[in-house]
Amino acid sequence: MRHHLAAVIILLSLSNLAFGPAVLTESDFARCRVAPHQSELLTPPTSPEITARAGLLVDGASGTTLFARNERERLPPASTTKMVTALLAVEGANLGDRVGILPSDLSVGSVMGISATEEPTLRELLYGLLLVSDNAVAEIIARHVAGSRESFMVAMNSWVAGIGLSDTHFCNPHGLDEANHYSSAHDLAAIGLRLLENPLLAEIVSTREQWAASRLLESTNELLGSYPGTTGVKTGTTDAAGQCLVASARRGESWALAVVLGSRDRYGDARALLDHYFGGYQQVSLGLEPSPLARIRDSEGVWRPLVTRDSARVLMARWQAAYLRSFLRIEVEDITGASDEPVGRMWYLLFDRTVAEFPLYVGAY
Repeated sequence: MRHHLAAVIILLSLSNLAFGPAVLTESDFARCRVAPHQSELLTPPTSPEITARAGLLVDGASGTTLFARNERERLPPASTTKMVTALLAVEGANLGDRVGILPSDLSVGSVMGISATEEPTLRELLYGLLLVSDNAVAEIIARHVAGSRESFMVAMNSWVAGIGLSDTHFCNPHGLDEANHYSSAHDLAAIGLRLLENPLLAEIVSTREQWAASRLLESTNELLGSYPGTTGVKTGTTDAAGQCLVASARRGESWALAVVLGSRDRYGDARALLDHYFGGYQQVSLGLEPSPLARIRDSEGVWRPLVTRDSARVLMARWQAAYLRSFLRIEVEDITGASDEPVGRMWYLLFDRTVAEFPLYVGAY
């Protein structure tokens, strides 16, 4: 029991000194001043100002919503529609397929200038779909994947319903305005996150320019190359929809996705939302790092390392990180050496809330 109590006291002290930020006590305030940059960290982030009719900001790792405006309102999505067209293409056809083009496919116009005499691969068409937002390419892909435009529309609407999106309905594969063609910021965020899970599509939407189908294609997303960490995703503009954008950015372990619909300045709005994320929030990695202090003496007097087999990443406001504290507790009296059974636990507290907890083991040297 004496070893047990000593271990608890030592490790609780160790958690405050070695594994968490310093804790201010009442006596510290009489002799310490807070620098301006420190006080800024203690200020909760203010809500961003955007021009968009609807907007949404989510943490990419956890899906946590950090800003929302009219996120469930059904609005014209313009060419952000093409995210679903691309997802169904990679799920339903071979990327190396040579795709024939019919004159009827070109009735909506092709910004690439693609013609019925060509036979590009599906992979090349995906670059045309997502980089330059070619409407004719959307028609070509729809017919190739499903056999007909009508069958593809059934597949698109079944797909969104299948992942639980209730505020989206498509009438075409490209996003040109139609009365019953709509989506919402909430649903487009979910679609954008799905697209970024696909390695090929994530690569395409993060590409600024690419040779495909004997053409140099340049992305319509002006954030690429101008906003640090941008990884996509898709622009859209029509008379009814206004300016639309699904935008993602990653910096280190932190990444976010922003959606703006009906915007007067989609890039300014997206920057404001992403700045709100990177300036006010951070992903914090939690776990027990190897340390000479993270150890305990077993029943034979041998010092053994304490280890966890799990870790976690937690999203929190930057000002909260200074208040994150870690604790360890040994709950077994007789420590006999390395074991597959936990001997205690480690947990992290933010104020009075546990944000992560792991079993604690005795490791082997």
